[in-house]
Amino acid sequence: MSNRLSQKKTAAALGISPPMLRKYIKQGKISPAGADGLHDVEQSKLEYFENTDPEKRTKSRASMGLPPKLADSSGQTGPKKNLITPPAAKPGVKTRASGASGLRDKNGKMVTFNDIKTRHEYLKTQTTELKYQEAKGLLISRADVERTARTAGQVLRDQLLAF
Repeated sequence: MSNRLSQKKTAAALGISPPMLRKYIKQGKISPAGADGLHDVEQSKLEYFENTDPEKRTKSRASMGLPPKLADSSGQTGPKKNLITPPAAKPGVKTRASGASGLRDKNGKMVTFNDIKTRHEYLKTQTTELKYQEAKGLLISRADVERTARTAGQVLRDQLLAF
């Protein structure tokens, strides 16, 4: 059976204040307490490390007795390919946009803070690369190509009809 503690003791185990724990629960970064009002400490630790900014943490994974993070089952450690969508609402159940269940990708897998940040940085890099290539003259406008092709087609048609 897992170790279950009160909110105050769970916050202490994570090295954060109880108000910060409540904030993380409200944001969906950490699961809320069970029906008994207690938190599963091991699950809370894993969610804390998966869904919070590493720069803002006060404790390391090793100091909390957690194993180092490994690559996912596909061996991929880079950005995820799935787009992020909010969790689906169940009929008759009110949920917040980011709810306690957190964000999920299109396959229903939980998306962590680090996944979102990695995807954001990846897209910024791609945008910068495209702007650079356009400024260097390596990219041309699609509208210009379509306009030129249409004009060439019209000229060819007119010449063929002139015979």
